[in-house]
Amino acid sequence: MFSKASIKKSTKELANGSTNGDHRKALEYLRDLRSKYFLENLNTFYNKLSELKLSISGRLKRFDTIIRKVQRFSSDVNTMGDLIGYRIVTHSYDEQEKVSKIISDLYNVKPRNYTSQTNGYRAIHFIVDLGEIENGIKNLFEIQVRTYYQHIWATWSESYGERIKEIYRSTNPSSDLLNIKNWLDNFTLIIKKFEDENKSKLQTKIINVNEEYGFFIICFDIKKNDLLSISEKLSDFDIVKDNYYALEGMSKDNEEIVLLMATSEEHLRETHPRYFSLEARPDIPNEIYPLWN
Repeated sequence: MFSKASIKKSTKELANGSTNGDHRKALEYLRDLRSKYFLENLNTFYNKLSELKLSISGRLKRFDTIIRKVQRFSSDVNTMGDLIGYRIVTHSYDEQEKVSKIISDLYNVKPRNYTSQTNGYRAIHFIVDLGEIENGIKNLFEIQVRTYYQHIWATWSESYGERIKEIYRSTNPSSDLLNIKNWLDNFTLIIKKFEDENKSKLQTKIINVNEEYGFFIICFDIKKNDLLSISEKLSDFDIVKDNYYALEGMSKDNEEIVLLMATSEEHLRETHPRYFSLEARPDIPNEIYPLWN
């Protein structure tokens, strides 16, 4: 058992390059404690949304991603709200607003609404705090609510990897990065224009959800943007988690090991198309092409 103070200190040491096994155990303890509620948290809001037949998935934040976030923002990992994260992809802009109202009312939490932005990322986020688990450590998690088109933008953005962070933070980006930023910002404007004018229009097909949630482990080559392997749907979370931690610890520099929760691989292809698309970039819908001209 680790205290909040020792977890914070150990994570700072890891961010500074420490390879001490005890420091890693402290961070794993925090992630493991929150992950006990991985499925329970999802079921709570899924039961309120089930009739909408939404694509919903969950993921554990990867160890290396946690460390990078602490390095970038000097964050206290104990207050990091997205160690456990859920993604909801809606069929339309109107539905995004409806879903967000349900979540806001369910948890009495205010959204972080980025949908009015005219450049960059657009979505609605919630950080939910369900109180202390033990030792002062809270059951915190993030819910992202995106329309399908907002989700396509985010997936294209993610396909540029760590470069995307440089694109939106640099005060003097290279011409190559500036071209990418201009393209993405134009893409944002096109999607916003479409959604402002077609709030209720379906952006993607409705997938019937008739299965229970299960867990998938993905191995992805981040240099080649290539899916190396995906497990079958697994049901025993404790076994899945142990296998995931083991694979994460043995992964190569070019490999991204991801633990996701969904009802089916079809739903994963909807919520995480990056792992299944050519060059990690899903097709841009035909109906928004005319807005480019």
